[in-house]
Amino acid sequence: MTEETKIILDKLDKMDVKITNMDAKMTDMDARITDMDAKITDMDARITDMDAKITDMDAKMTDMDARITDMDAKIINMDAKIINMDAKTTDMDAKITDIQLTLENETNRNIEIIAEGHLDLSRKPDETLKVENEKEMLLIRVNRMENELRKVKERLATIA
Repeated sequence: MTEETKIILDKLDKMDVKITNMDAKMTDMDARITDMDAKITDMDARITDMDAKITDMDAKMTDMDARITDMDAKIINMDAKIINMDAKTTDMDAKITDIQLTLENETNRNIEIIAEGHLDLSRKPDETLKVENEKEMLLIRVNRMENELRKVKERLATIA
């Protein structure tokens, strides 16, 4: 073998060692890539699972939003009904007060006036009845006028 052949063989041996080293490194890289592929596949499965859970949560949130909107509408309806009931109660209180005042100021007085007119029975019946009837009617009219005046004053006080 010539010197030149030896050099070529030596270079070929060195190249063979380098190729063997590169082959080992490639095998190691293939193993790492396979490991990374497995990890990526696992991550894809986890992401898919998370997507399904998020979709489920979105559906539940949409359902909750619909329920809350329905409850809001019902609460607004109830508020309106309560306001209406308050107005009716206030109106009824005013009417009851008006009835009480009418009873106290007008009806009870009228009954007293009529009763007083029947106490003086010693006079002549025709005279007594004529004068007393006129007196009773005038007193009843005065009483009604006083009650009407009181109502007008109350209405003016509420307007002002």
